[in-house]
Amino acid sequence: MHEYSYNSDERRRWTVWLFRSSIVLTGAINLAIAMTHEQNNLILVAQPPTVMSVFALANRLFLRRLWRWRCAQWLGVVSVPDLNGNWTGHYISSYHNEAGIELEEAEKKPVKVTISQTWERISIDWEADNSSSKSYVASIIRHSDTSYVLHYEYANRRKSLVSPTQVSHDGTVGLKISKDLLEGDYFTNANPPTHGRIRLERKP
Repeated sequence: MHEYSYNSDERRRWTVWLFRSSIVLTGAINLAIAMTHEQNNLILVAQPPTVMSVFALANRLFLRRLWRWRCAQWLGVVSVPDLNGNWTGHYISSYHNEAGIELEEAEKKPVKVTISQTWERISIDWEADNSSSKSYVASIIRHSDTSYVLHYEYANRRKSLVSPTQVSHDGTVGLKISKDLLEGDYFTNANPPTHGRIRLERKP
């Protein structure tokens, strides 16, 4: 997985909020421990939690799990789209289109995409009949509360037994995010350069 950017200060705000909450929580925990030991005449043998240890634990939980909670998305406290899952669909390509066929009429080729995502990192793995690709840089662009676009660049590797005229290449993709639907265009630096369209639906 690699880092991805998000055009919002949401991550910074959440870090500040988590740290402040950790200060309050640490104080409450230590107060409860002190009162319990005093009431029961116990000797404190363990080191009480520190603000940094509580913050580290809370931050780890948030980065990996809590940001994906539906209630956080529903309440609007987290706006980063959760793209985790297996996606299936098709793509159409301008490759070998000497006949001048309109792109919309070109053959639809099946594709499977797996997206793994945390609060700060993501990987987008593409698997088609004749090639596979893996993202190496990505960003999520928020245009409004309901409009998001996933941009990423990838390295494509051709599978064995494929025509020698088809070579590995890098490319860029822009996909509009609509809950369980991703749609958009891609462009490659293959020789000659190609382009096409992609449509993916998330599997339940």
